[in-house]
Amino acid sequence: LNRQQCAHEELLENVPAGTKIIGSLTPRNIKRSGKKKSRVTARGDEMEQGVHYTRSHSPTIMHVSMRFLFSLAAAMNLKIMGGDFSQAYTNADLPEAEQYYMWPPKAARQYDAQGRRLVWHVVKSLYGGKQAGRNWYFLLKDFLLAQGFTQCYAEPCIFFRRTGKNILIIGAYVDDLIVLYSD
Repeated sequence: LNRQQCAHEELLENVPAGTKIIGSLTPRNIKRSGKKKSRVTARGDEMEQGVHYTRSHSPTIMHVSMRFLFSLAAAMNLKIMGGDFSQAYTNADLPEAEQYYMWPPKAARQYDAQGRRLVWHVVKSLYGGKQAGRNWYFLLKDFLLAQGFTQCYAEPCIFFRRTGKNILIIGAYVDDLIVLYSD
């Protein structure tokens, strides 16, 4: 996703009075391959509950459940595959009540053609945001349930689907998945 899909530029003068504008960061990492990577993140430490987000708890799979899935795979002769979503959080829309304004990073455009200050109106979850993990979890959950999966009652991060003799089990840990499947 690009910036235009995650946030919209707005004039500072159009931001409602009294709105707290949060900062942004651009952490830079060097991958093992030597490739340089950076992404714009929200300053979650500047977010206030009730103003920028309502709830921040995001379920993740328990370690004992992970061990259970590995034991189940061994007992049922299931294949195991792992996966990671790239830019997972930015796929989740922010509810309208949780959308916020953010100062653009220094490398981005700060002023319009007339010299007026710009801010970003953030409409998608960004890394660093307090509610980002929670929004991503609900997006993933809603998608899996729409695909015919059943959510485990005791472990909300495990989803399964049976088709005849075949079974597909997915365990979610933030933006990483473990998938168990039969032939």
